Amino acid sequence: MQINRIQEYKYSNSYSQNYGIIVPFRKNVQAPNYNITELRNYQIHPSFLGGIRVVKDLEKTSLYKQFVKSGKSYFAFVKDTEAKPKQISEFLFGITKNEDFSKNFIEEITKDPKKADKITSVLLKKIGGKDAFKEWYYHKYGYQRAYERYFKKEIFENNNVTVDDMVKISPNLMIETLKQKSLKTTGSTDFVIGKIPSEIGTIEDFRALTQKVRESQLVKEFIAFRDFMEDSEAFCAKYPEAKKIAINPARFAKDFIKAKISAYLKAKTPEEKAALEKEIPFLRHMKPTTIEVNGKNYKYSPILRPYSTKMLFALDPEGAKNRYFVTMEMFNDLAKTCQNVVNKENSAMRSDSPFLNAVVDYYLKSNGCKNVPDMKFYDYGSNAVVYPFIKGEHLKPANRMDDYGVIFEDTALKKELKPLAKLGVYITDCFNENFMKDAQTGRILIVDNGHAKYSNPLRPGVKMIHWGFSDLYGRDFVSLDAALSRAE
Repeated sequence: MQINRIQEYKYSNSYSQNYGIIVPFRKNVQAPNYNITELRNYQIHPSFLGGIRVVKDLEKTSLYKQFVKSGKSYFAFVKDTEAKPKQISEFLFGITKNEDFSKNFIEEITKDPKKADKITSVLLKKIGGKDAFKEWYYHKYGYQRAYERYFKKEIFENNNVTVDDMVKISPNLMIETLKQKSLKTTGSTDFVIGKIPSEIGTIEDFRALTQKVRESQLVKEFIAFRDFMEDSEAFCAKYPEAKKIAINPARFAKDFIKAKISAYLKAKTPEEKAALEKEIPFLRHMKPTTIEVNGKNYKYSPILRPYSTKMLFALDPEGAKNRYFVTMEMFNDLAKTCQNVVNKENSAMRSDSPFLNAVVDYYLKSNGCKNVPDMKFYDYGSNAVVYPFIKGEHLKPANRMDDYGVIFEDTALKKELKPLAKLGVYITDCFNENFMKDAQTGRILIVDNGHAKYSNPLRPGVKMIHWGFSDLYGRDFVSLDAALSRAE
């Protein structure tokens, strides 16, 4: 018995949707209990490849003549037509089946990422709801496959498209993708995003500077102290007051160190600083320091975050009018710290890394969002990102007296989050200290955007090119269902 005798059978949609196979049912006859081995031997009828639907070429669809006569673009025609959902579905399948047609259609509907939800909403209504939309979206000849084909050919394989161009399209790009793109366009896998300010010097100067900072006594002693923090019993024995002031009992040591660093930075007398330095040894190195690179002096003022392996510092290059802010990964020389040769890449891809902050900020900035810092430059070679130094104050929403995270749904800063959401970026690390009012412009800035979700149904992920942002807060803004709910 062959499965291609389709005139004798009725097919179960649930089996094909759930398991990706076609199971035959003879009318009024109990279906045989097929196993997977037997199913492999069946000849699948060509009309069932990719699903039950038989997809027509665009020219053979019922709406094609109306489309040509209208003189409109693909999306404009779909938006304005009064045709039935089945006809529109057939028309959309005809577009995405064809490489040239789908290219024009994709470029039309993705031109402005701020309109993604509105365009998705139109498509949802016209095609007849979520189920019909997802059938078209996931089908062999549907939107997702068409977008994958488009992105690989027109973006990734196109040498006229730069790393910067790719990040402007979507921030959730794998490190390997950017390395390969950089190799094609610059000859080096050590990619950069943005442009290094001339006051800082060359890329080589910047890499030498960050490496000297990594080799400093401050970093060495801080890393040793972090290792000691992991031994809870020993840490409590030396610092018994740590658990008393902890915000989070699970990470009392880091809360304790954070409080001590904050106290040290706010200390007004030499005596206060000396007492803290005696208690926490690495603090004595937390002071402005000058490093010489290629005949030029760079003064940096360090800030340490015990919650992560990032180091932050204000940077004053010799002779520069502007001051800069640098965030870098402390563990760049990974051959000495880890046997895994890809650990540098893993480090860059983890939550809250300099890289993730950089790509989110650059994507938002490049698409006109004014509520994020002006990310200047990210360098994979040094795993560091450069921003202008911002003077301002952190915000605390009304009626909140604590320093815990702002509840996302109830935050008083929803207005500031909307410009990011319009571009498909959802910040989940909504702590008070991550919202700043720029003293110079008065603008509210959302900083430290390394915990985020990115979701744009019109720009889906492409296998081996995109990835899903890692995130400690668990909000699912990425799934297609979530995106369709937003559009509705």
